[in-house]
Amino acid sequence: MTISVKQFAFLTFLIMIGQKLIILPAFLMNSSGRDGYISLLVMLLLELVIVAAIMFSIKRTDKSFFELLDKGLGKIGGRIIAAVMLVAMLIKILLVISIIRIFFNSIFEQNLRDWLSIAAVCFLMFFIASKSLRGIGRLGEIIFPLVVFACLALAFLSIKNFRPSLLLPILEGGVRPVFSNLWIYPLWFLDIAVMVVFVGRVKGRVLIEGGSGGKKHLMKAGLIAAGAASLVALFLSLVLFMNFGDVPHLLDYRTNVSGLLLFSSSSYRYGRYDIPLFCLFILSLFVVLGLFFYSFVRHVSYIVKTDKHTNVAAVGSVGIFVTLLAFFNAEHTLFSFSIGWVRFFGHFNNILVPLLVLVLAVMVSKKINKDKDVGISKL
Repeated sequence: MTISVKQFAFLTFLIMIGQKLIILPAFLMNSSGRDGYISLLVMLLLELVIVAAIMFSIKRTDKSFFELLDKGLGKIGGRIIAAVMLVAMLIKILLVISIIRIFFNSIFEQNLRDWLSIAAVCFLMFFIASKSLRGIGRLGEIIFPLVVFACLALAFLSIKNFRPSLLLPILEGGVRPVFSNLWIYPLWFLDIAVMVVFVGRVKGRVLIEGGSGGKKHLMKAGLIAAGAASLVALFLSLVLFMNFGDVPHLLDYRTNVSGLLLFSSSSYRYGRYDIPLFCLFILSLFVVLGLFFYSFVRHVSYIVKTDKHTNVAAVGSVGIFVTLLAFFNAEHTLFSFSIGWVRFFGHFNNILVPLLVLVLAVMVSKKINKDKDVGISKL
């Protein structure tokens, strides 16, 4: 199953905007004050580079990610890489589920029954991941305009509080706190590592050198979507840093961008109209969660050599449900765990895997073209 270039662009937008506006700004402000936006800016620029690398890989080969692993690293080497990737993907899935729970608990101002809220999200995750990649692409087409509307509305409501002078002075606390964020929060940044599942699965790509049309169309659509998502995430985060950067101690991990924007604009006097807007925005997280679990299921299936993806998804969703209830029912426990030693798996997924995919795509493509040339010369 493949997705279209348009679906790829929509999913890229939803993935990149993902979880960045829910809890991450509060974390960055607590660690480096108003300068936390610099950490976000650096990571957004890095994401654009990695998105470009993945898109280049997509247009270079019609082989899937797992086929590239087998051809480039062998069956054993490929499965080792996939197993290492699973660790970061599992933590990412647990984080996204926890973020969704925190958001809805903050809306209802009470804790929903833990097992019920987790079970509901896990069922939705299973439902999305049990579909084909094309089905997820169609879901992205439906949700994309709703999320864009919510982002534009939130930006419009907060624009009067966009005062760049509040970001001064820059780097008052030095460079170290800013760049330490990049080292500490890899599992919160760079959601786009999951995009390796798109390799070999996007229609309209050009597979041979010297082609036209498809290449430019894919790169243009992907970079526009990634750039637009980066600008939205940066703008809304900047409003928060401008208004709350001097008082980060007032924020905790339960604070979300919706309530902060409402408070900073004094619009709370007219009711919580931010809630329906942010409920639309949160749909992007459901797509990201489903896509991460889809990738998780395909990695497990690749490792154990099975094509019964629905069975793997069922077992995996139950395992994640039990893990959250048994070990990470308190969100702060999971958040502390995600910035511990396990974050190194995040660095591996975020940086090394996209580079590995790019190298393998180029190598396999050159080998295929060389074999074709040899075959033609024999004729």
